Amino acid sequence: MHPTLSHYLARAAVMCAHDPACPAADAIDWWAARNIAEQPGQGWTLLCNGALVFDDHGALLPDGRVAAISAAPRTRLRAGDPL
Repeated sequence: MHPTLSHYLARAAVMCAHDPACPAADAIDWWAARNIAEQPGQGWTLLCNGALVFDDHGALLPDGRVAAISAAPRTRLRAGDPL
């Protein structure tokens, strides 16, 4: 029997013990937190900061907000580059 999602969410509620610590769920780079559980057959991954990320790049943050991760890589603009 597989652990339930609530089991994983309870585990994620514990403060991150990684070194360096994973970004918090309200940080600009929240998606960079480490994976602590995944169910590829169900299409989700739980990050250390409590964010639940889905295969379609959507996410549910611990406070209930919905977020998205862009599939397209973002490039940094250099000074003088057109916007």
